[in-house]
Amino acid sequence: MERIRYREAEVLLAQVHSISEQRQGLEHLDTARNANTLASLYRAQGKYELAEPLYKRALAIWEQQFGPLHPNTATSLNNLAALYDD
Repeated sequence: MERIRYREAEVLLAQVHSISEQRQGLEHLDTARNANTLASLYRAQGKYELAEPLYKRALAIWEQQFGPLHPNTATSLNNLAALYDD
């Protein structure tokens, strides 16, 4: 039987995201990936108000680093749209 451990995952992912911001910077690609992962966890829990700014931050980083037509930018747009759809 599988057990989802949202609380434990949330603590760890928030820590990873914070470390990435502090050590790699607010515009680093790993920071975007970590923001997206944490946002996805929040979305899965129905914590949409916490997920939205993280998805937007990841989108902004991808757009800045690769431009509006890059596949990672498109994935970020899709994630944000799916959040709004929820």
